[in-house]
Amino acid sequence: MELLALQSACIQALEQLSPLRRLSYHGQREEKLARAMQLAPHNPQVQFIACWEKIKTIGADAEHYQQLKNVIAAYTTAATSAHQNDWGYAEALYLLGQAEVQRHNDLAARDALEQALVAVPDYHDARLLLNKLAVH
Repeated sequence: MELLALQSACIQALEQLSPLRRLSYHGQREEKLARAMQLAPHNPQVQFIACWEKIKTIGADAEHYQQLKNVIAAYTTAATSAHQNDWGYAEALYLLGQAEVQRHNDLAARDALEQALVAVPDYHDARLLLNKLAVH
């Protein structure tokens, strides 16, 4: 299930490299992600990939902002806190930090980025964005 979600994310990345690639991968990304969501609708990684793809394609509008917060909640309220160390958790927090910056909510952005750095202390992009916020 996670493999299908990751394949979907890879296809999206390939599609962004060239508009012609969109034609060759037509429908595959959606099919893989739909199948992953069908197999594991409560899996935080699958939820993260689904949310990440939408935000990368459409942007962090109100609906996807809330979906991102739900993804983070899925990581933190999983049966064990071990999910907070799973792949996607720090990335979801970083994405939330970016969304909070776009919403001009610097305090919430700092909080999300600091949480991302607690999860992955060497997360370079999170540190850069946090440092950029500190300058303001």
